[in-house]
Amino acid sequence: MVLLLFASSTDTTAQTVPCSYGYSYVYVTAPTAGSTYTRGDVMTIRWYPGYVGYWYSSYPPTFAIHYSTDGGATWKIVKEGINYNDRSYNWGIPITSQFSNQWMIRVVEMPNQSWSYCAYNYAGTVGTFTVLKGCFPPTFSQQPLSQTICAGGSASFSVATDGENPTYKWRKDGNVIATTPTLSLSNVQVSQDGFYDVVVTDGCGAERASGLAKLTVNVPPTITRQPPATVYICENDRGSFSVGAVGAGKTYQWRKNGTPIPGATDSTFVVDNAVTANEGNYDCVITGSCPPSVTSGIAVLKVPTRPRITAQPSELVICMGQNGQLSATATGNNLNYQWLKDGKPVPNGINPTLTFTNYDYTMDGQYQLIITSNIPNPTGCNLQAQTRTINVVGFKPPKVVADPVGGDACVGGSTTLVVQAEGTDVTYQWYKGGTPIPNSNTFALAINNAKRTDAGDYSVRVSSTCGLSATSAVASIAVIEQPKLTKNPTDQSLRVGDMLTLTVEASDWRSVQWMKNGTAIPGATSPTYTVEKAAVSDNGIYSAIIRNGCGGVTSGYARVSVKDPSLDRPELTLMQNTADFGEIPFGYSSDATLTGVIKNTGLAPMNVTDVAVTSGFTIVSGGAPFTLAPNETSTVVLKATPTAVGPLTGTMTVTTNAPVPTGTVALGALSVVRYSHAAGLNFESVFINKDKELCVTLTNTSAVAIKIDAATITGGNAGDYTVVSTIPMDIAASASQDVCIKFAPSATGARSASIDFASSTGGNSSLVLSGDGQVDVSVNESAEIAGISVYPNPTHDGIVIRFANSSAAGTISIVNTAGMLVATVPMTDGAQEVRWNGRDAAGSLVPSGMYAVVIRNGASTINVPLSVVR
Repeated sequence: MVLLLFASSTDTTAQTVPCSYGYSYVYVTAPTAGSTYTRGDVMTIRWYPGYVGYWYSSYPPTFAIHYSTDGGATWKIVKEGINYNDRSYNWGIPITSQFSNQWMIRVVEMPNQSWSYCAYNYAGTVGTFTVLKGCFPPTFSQQPLSQTICAGGSASFSVATDGENPTYKWRKDGNVIATTPTLSLSNVQVSQDGFYDVVVTDGCGAERASGLAKLTVNVPPTITRQPPATVYICENDRGSFSVGAVGAGKTYQWRKNGTPIPGATDSTFVVDNAVTANEGNYDCVITGSCPPSVTSGIAVLKVPTRPRITAQPSELVICMGQNGQLSATATGNNLNYQWLKDGKPVPNGINPTLTFTNYDYTMDGQYQLIITSNIPNPTGCNLQAQTRTINVVGFKPPKVVADPVGGDACVGGSTTLVVQAEGTDVTYQWYKGGTPIPNSNTFALAINNAKRTDAGDYSVRVSSTCGLSATSAVASIAVIEQPKLTKNPTDQSLRVGDMLTLTVEASDWRSVQWMKNGTAIPGATSPTYTVEKAAVSDNGIYSAIIRNGCGGVTSGYARVSVKDPSLDRPELTLMQNTADFGEIPFGYSSDATLTGVIKNTGLAPMNVTDVAVTSGFTIVSGGAPFTLAPNETSTVVLKATPTAVGPLTGTMTVTTNAPVPTGTVALGALSVVRYSHAAGLNFESVFINKDKELCVTLTNTSAVAIKIDAATITGGNAGDYTVVSTIPMDIAASASQDVCIKFAPSATGARSASIDFASSTGGNSSLVLSGDGQVDVSVNESAEIAGISVYPNPTHDGIVIRFANSSAAGTISIVNTAGMLVATVPMTDGAQEVRWNGRDAAGSLVPSGMYAVVIRNGASTINVPLSVVR
């Protein structure tokens, strides 16, 4: 396969030839040494590898072609990545390549990277041979270079080409000016500034023009615009001045008073926030690419400044007729002054001090001083300073803006009169009835623990600076008490069309509100309530609420009954809705008399057919049936008999022939026991023919004294118990007393009863009495007969109880002299010996003393005395 390539090579320097296993060589067969070519010819390069074995075909390499123009000293790339099956390559010799007789070609095997980094064959080379130049336009290896010079200087342009026997034509802006290999210019002027190139012609007639080179001819800087001679910049403003110049490479350096200003390197010099320190003589030094530098004219900078106020005027408050003044101080140049009052110039107020003579209120106002610097000001700068605006006022009389407000004070209470005033340095003096009140020098006058004598007219004089004063309005204080009723409204029985008049009278009243059936009557706020023509709808219960700031009181109730003569009927009215029997000691009853409770408020006779009460209550007197004439009443007496401790509630119901036939009265009582005690007394075991006494504590839990009227023992074994305390017994409020009972069992076994306490002032109660009767028999009489022995006796440890005959099942109890059970020993059926270890039920050794061994076997009980000695 033959590859044809007529493009020029990459002309890139070739890399180092890779290593080789050295199986053979790459053999280059063309071109041959000593042959001749011309640039632009197509050269056919042929080769073949010496080794093409198994590894070569399994891991095929690629080929690269290099060329050298200096006999192999340096190499450049022709082509890389050529397929391993290719054996030739056609290459167009670049017309830009170096012609010489030292050309060489090299073919290099590039290893397969997946298998090895070394080639199978060494590189093959051929040469040397000749490559001729040929007739081509010269190639420039050096172009003319652009230059910049100062006028009067010199310049030189030159080129380098590969032309043979070349000729030269130098041109400026396209015009031929010289034919020498090098173009030299001396004493160059600005007119010679332009673009230069050269046309080079090869000896064979081929020609080529070089690139353009720019010749720049510079001149020294020249000022075209001077800065102004004088510059005014207002204080704190921004201003500038500038210079104009021409010349290459210009730089600027502004100076103040001959000293360079750092950073001031622009044609315009800017002053920010101008102040007096910026004033001075400014110029600018301009330096160019070519000497000499040039300096501008002087610009004098002036900063017109405003005055500086060093002391502000102070507020002035002055008494009428006095003298005073305002003043201020300032620094600045050639200052002028003008005082203003309320924004207008004060005549003759042209000095730092403004004087007030014989002050009057027309001089009151807001004052300010304008200070102006009277200096040249061509740019119209603000050369004024103004002081703060201050108030000048004459002291005014104090003004009472809120008078004290009178009112009521409750006897023993307190009230405070307060005045609100405006003025300067005000003081206060309170008066009662025109007389000064000692030590009353504040804006508030407190009347504490008010008495009737504190009532009166109060005022306060407010004084201020310059002896000025004002007096408040009079405030009247009335000293009152909570209203006291002096007259209650009375019941009214009227016919339709009659005038209804109800009147109430009370002391120190301030407001009245009449009520009907508990609801306020709109507009009924006078001591007398009047209805010109009464109607049936005016029936009801009336009262009045009288109030003042110290409290209120409600009048008595007045029943108003307005009857229609054409509709005369009986009317049931219960004069009370509830009846409270209060506390009733438990076990007792209490009577309550409901006087005139049933009333016929109608205009016809009323038949009362039934008066009934619920359980717990009975009617003592006043029961039905009976008849009541109009306005007639009936009294009922009731009895409350509680059956349990606690509240007792019920009702009394009255039934009549009235249009509304029935009415009820709620009944209530509280059954109490006013003392407390234990639920029972347990005497435990006591020997027959012996007795034991215990006491129960009764505690009065109420706030009243009570008496225990009786203490009665009842029950099946009541005869075994006796009350030994003295009864009746008084118990003071919150106090306690003991009631003692003696137990003397008349038989063995459990003996029970109860003690019932009766107290008409404290209530009835009871507690349970219990005990156990024991037989006390001697060992000689019973134990020996039964064949029972207890030994050792006395004992210091335990005992053994022996039975001569087999025993029946039972119990053995160890009892101390107080009758208290100490220990129990079981006794099984047929046992002949039982042991006790001398310990109580808790496992502790019983102390020394006398004990009884009580043996219960069937129906018999045997008691054996036992002495324990420790």
